[in-house]
Order: sequence, then C-alpha cells, then structure tokens
Amino acid sequence: MEHAIYLLMLAGIAWAAWAAVRNANRREGECERCGYDLRASAGRCPECGEIVPFRDRGDVAERLRNHWPADRITPRMPRAGEERTVVHTTTQNVEAQLLSAQLVARGTFARVEPRVAGRLLSEGDEVRVEYDVYCWSDDAELAAAMARRMTAAEAPVAGAGRP
Repeated sequence: MEHAIYLLMLAGIAWAAWAAVRNANRREGECERCGYDLRASAGRCPECGEIVPFRDRGDVAERLRNHWPADRITPRMPRAGEERTVVHTTTQNVEAQLLSAQLVARGTFARVEPRVAGRLLSEGDEVRVEYDVYCWSDDAELAAAMARRMTAAEAPVAGAGRP
C-alpha cells in the first residue's frame, strides 16, 4: 500500500513536470489545446474550435470592450493635405478593432489596416501579421495618447457604460 502512494505521487509529479514543460514551450498567441498560432484569429481557434479568451494583454481587451464614453462624438472630416498616420500597432486584431471603435466613439477618425511584418523568405517561414490603427495627421498626437492610455496594462479608461 505504501508503494502505491509513492507511485501515485511520482505520477503526479511527472504529470506536473510535463504540463510545465508543455506550457513553457507555448509561445504567446498560441491555442492552449492544439498550439495553433492565434495572432490573426479572434474568439475561436480555426484549427480545433477551442474558444480562445483574449488573455495575453491582461485587462486591455476588457477595458476596450466595456468602457465606452457616455456620449459619442462624431469624427470630423479631414482637412486638405492631411495624411493617414499610424497611432498604434498590435499583433491582436481584436485589440486593433476595439481600439479603432473607441477612438471613433471619442470623435477621432480611426481605421485598422493589417500588414505582414517582415519579409517572406521561403514557403516554410512563419508569417506575422500586425495591425496598424491609423487616424488623420492633425489628430495623431491626441489619438496616440488615447491609444497609449487605453492599451496600457494598468491605466484606467475614462467613460462609463456601454452605448
């Protein structure tokens, strides 16, 4: 009987070590069930169907989803000569789309544009997609400050309620 307890303890330790190694080998943005690269996916793993919560940016997604201004402001039309300016870049499409919607709700024109980061050297190379949130150049400084505040790990977002 005593040997059975030691055998169970050994099996438990082996399982915990295996789980730790498995999790240590997982990179940020991979599905916990199958390891599929989720950086360009949102909500559900396209490989195994696992529902994937947005975790790797802490409470950023929660803030972007749930903290909206009480009153929306209509974004202004661009002036002649204004150019698009990138104010935030992320590998998370969900984060980029939510940030864009937050900026628009606060009166700043914003759009998201995906782009491939780096070069494709051969067919087997990993493709990394980044999402640029851009606005008009006259609003860039204010929009970049809002983006930094809304996507910072601990920063609160002003505004209450959901529209």
